[in-house]
Amino acid sequence: IFDILGEPEPEAELPPLKPMERRELLKGEKEVLGMYLTGHPLEDYVELLDSLNVSSIPDLEERKEGSEVTVAGVAAACRTMITRRGKHMAFLTLEDQFTTLEVIIFDEVLAQSRDLLAGEAPLLVTGRLEFATQGEPKMRAETIAKLEAPNSSHKLYLKIEGNTDSDCINRVLYVLDQYPGDVPVYMFFAETKALRLMDKFPVNPDRRLLIQLADMLGEDCVVLQNAKKQTAE
Repeated sequence: IFDILGEPEPEAELPPLKPMERRELLKGEKEVLGMYLTGHPLEDYVELLDSLNVSSIPDLEERKEGSEVTVAGVAAACRTMITRRGKHMAFLTLEDQFTTLEVIIFDEVLAQSRDLLAGEAPLLVTGRLEFATQGEPKMRAETIAKLEAPNSSHKLYLKIEGNTDSDCINRVLYVLDQYPGDVPVYMFFAETKALRLMDKFPVNPDRRLLIQLADMLGEDCVVLQNAKKQTAE
């Protein structure tokens, strides 16, 4: 009977499976389990966030109410509503590696950031710190930007020390406006430790621009960064 059946066919060899990319793995964990298991998306940005003094959500408990703060995280949930005045607003649950934060987003900021809130990219949120009755921190958003992958391209960082009056900022913005391009500009305000993406002023980092900014702010306050973290000279 075994002769009739003939020789058994060799087992088909399965092609080796490619390891899943970390980003896809985390996405799958969140979708299936409702939580990140093997890591967190912000772990890819730790060095960048540390260098910019971006606050972790637990750190906000030590800050003063009403101060301007910048935090990073992913949109864990977002609920929108319409106020009695017919304005749109949203309540964003922002999640970092440690915990979550409620972010209140009003009409104008919401209109500018709807696509970001619907996406999966980590966010950089700047706003005013508030505390709930139970003492939990929350934020009223002023700007929301996509947290760019570190070292993916050039970025221009400007540190504003001490003098943060509108005339000073306007002079800087005027100079930036003379060199339009595609390099994002970030302003770090030393006094409040707040980071702002100047999304309306991407620049061409011409040497003349860097010299002008260094004259205005100081050489140590102007940093053009790429994969090798170059400093403007």
